[in-house]
Amino acid sequence: MPSTFTGDDQVSRKLQALISLLSLRNGGQLELPTKHSFSRSSHQKYTYTQTDFSDSDIVSPTSDSTMNFIDDNLGLKRRFLDHFAEIVSKEEGGPHVACAVMREYADHVNIWVARNEGLSEKDSSFFDAFSAEMKTLASQDPRSESLWVLLLDYYSKRLKTYRKNCLGFAQQNRSALLAVVKHSNIEQLICQLLEILFEHPDDLKELCRIALLIACTGAHARTLITGIQNGTQLWRSIQCLGRFRSAHRTFCEIARWSSRFGSVCIFMISKPQIARSFGYIPLSQDEALQFLPRRPGTATLSLREYVSRSPSTSTHSMVRERFNRRQKDTARVHAELQIIHHLHQSRIPIQSLFPYMGCSKLNCFMCKTFLEIFCNGFFKTKGCHGKVYHRWGLPAMQGVEQSIVERLKNTVIKMVDILLTHTCQSWDAFDSYPDSSVGTTPTTSSAASIVSFNGTITAGTVEVKKGPRRSIDYKRIRQEMHRMVSPSKLSPSSTNSTVANGQSGVQSDTNKGANDILSGIRAILLGFLGYR
Repeated sequence: MPSTFTGDDQVSRKLQALISLLSLRNGGQLELPTKHSFSRSSHQKYTYTQTDFSDSDIVSPTSDSTMNFIDDNLGLKRRFLDHFAEIVSKEEGGPHVACAVMREYADHVNIWVARNEGLSEKDSSFFDAFSAEMKTLASQDPRSESLWVLLLDYYSKRLKTYRKNCLGFAQQNRSALLAVVKHSNIEQLICQLLEILFEHPDDLKELCRIALLIACTGAHARTLITGIQNGTQLWRSIQCLGRFRSAHRTFCEIARWSSRFGSVCIFMISKPQIARSFGYIPLSQDEALQFLPRRPGTATLSLREYVSRSPSTSTHSMVRERFNRRQKDTARVHAELQIIHHLHQSRIPIQSLFPYMGCSKLNCFMCKTFLEIFCNGFFKTKGCHGKVYHRWGLPAMQGVEQSIVERLKNTVIKMVDILLTHTCQSWDAFDSYPDSSVGTTPTTSSAASIVSFNGTITAGTVEVKKGPRRSIDYKRIRQEMHRMVSPSKLSPSSTNSTVANGQSGVQSDTNKGANDILSGIRAILLGFLGYR
């Protein structure tokens, strides 16, 4: 018999009170950020069975669903879903966070996509055009310029924001940036980046290409750039620009890899109602204190004891006022839960989908916990930033089987228990971390790599696979190498020891000159092997 979940029972009110309370501590940081890594093996098997979900309401898979099969490119599909969600998140900010899941058939792919504050008619037009471009890519293998133009038009507002950030930093810190990267493996790339920013700012394609190459050079480049004042913002903008270029490459690669992705059907998910009935009354401070466990060593029982012991940062009245205000705020259904809500309302069996949810950013703590409990950990994601947001809420379920409602209620009970354990943790258990997902979506590809010699870039390394190489100008390489090893490069006047720089220890000019030569040769070889 169809049933309804309204979310106004006592347990759901406890859950909301705990969310409001814990969001006040450490910026809502409940645990360390986690970023999931997956095996890079090209052939993996994953099997969907009815025992994955024991509830009787789950519909058995239809004969045309792709159950129990060998998947020969899981990593590519995960990147596709993550990048697709990132593109749909075409503006910065919480309202634009997006998620996507997919179901594969023999001849096509269905994709369901949701965004925190909903999708519009403009998004619908983009999805139609995107599907058409994927069909063209799969059938004709063109240069994919039209797909690039489509993505650029849809995502341009966010790209221009990152370009503005890079240009602003370069105008104020150009000399410092060039000094830091001098003789490093990214010196040439940084020079190209600055040239584009100052001389060709409208060339977004080349800007994104160079940004992707910088982002793929690894931790050393990140250390150099973030070591400059305000360098963290520059590094983030570089990664975001590179991520857009990587998304375009991934879409081209997957369309050419499998004909299924030449027929993509995209379904927009409407934003559901929050699970609160009319006249919903949240728990008061006194009601919340009745079920909260007593913290060890506390003489009095107040909400501040669960947030901070420092009167200078939060008094009893301050915590009480902020808690009451957050309790009254209107909750929102995050995109992850919108997808789960739609699947159950539409009676689409979860176990028939690809077991990965693409996300434009790391999941919040509540969404991660909900997916683990309610979906039995079926959907993997890129990771979780470990924060809790006080406006997080559950969707209302209407017309679903009673077993779904019971499972949802049991999920709420388990989530309450988990949050109660966090109320007794140290006030300063974790610092607040950024919730951005920049750098978590792999930017490598196995067939249509960003390099032209059929190789792949991993963090700080180049993995070369057998395949056609581009034409290399060996004469120019010899000229550049001769310039690098000229006597002036090894003379004392051209190199400085660490002592001359006021640092402790002594390093010979010859060794430093040799290191400079090796760095220069490496940059030259990277440039001529396709990193141009």
